[in-house]
Amino acid sequence: MIKKTITIIIISLTTFSIVSAKPSFGIKCGVLQTTQEYVQSREIFDPDGYRVFEFGVFTDFKFRNNVYLSIGVNSTRRGMSLRVQLINNNALSNDYIKLKSHVKYLSFPVAFKMYSPIGSIKPYLLAGLRLDYKTGYYSEGFEEIYNEFRKTVYGFTLGIGNEFIILNRINLTTEIIYNQDITKALEIGPLHVNNKSLGFLLGLKI
Repeated sequence: MIKKTITIIIISLTTFSIVSAKPSFGIKCGVLQTTQEYVQSREIFDPDGYRVFEFGVFTDFKFRNNVYLSIGVNSTRRGMSLRVQLINNNALSNDYIKLKSHVKYLSFPVAFKMYSPIGSIKPYLLAGLRLDYKTGYYSEGFEEIYNEFRKTVYGFTLGIGNEFIILNRINLTTEIIYNQDITKALEIGPLHVNNKSLGFLLGLKI
């Protein structure tokens, strides 16, 4: 029910925007610190975070005064790293290695941007929904688990941003973005996993 509702909202807002307003176009990229929360039988295990690069394109449609609807496509990842102590001669050693794993996604965010212009500077709040489509994965030691991650995951996005005019029709954008899953990225028996990320993005908009 949650998946159907979010899908209907995303499609409806996208359709409304395309037929009702003149768009602006942009690209953005940046770094996200991602984490994956593993929950099994009410016990929560939080591995270390994993830093990833994200790149995307977006289109903004004017919804009403100082409110825009932003529709995008991002190439992103969600992952974790795990510090593992090595064993030497059947005993724990003082050496550790980090095992890294991540899921690759194409992310489709649909979010409202609410501006409060101050001269040539345009700070804004951002809030919306997201559909992530799994395109692959990489894992060091957990291949069987990562192969079972779901193809589609639904989540929400919150953030703050700013736009600066740098040329005639070109704006520089900066954003701090928080993403979290609404549906489970993985569910095997009592085990389930949720993705989270916090990042900083730079972009250009015309």
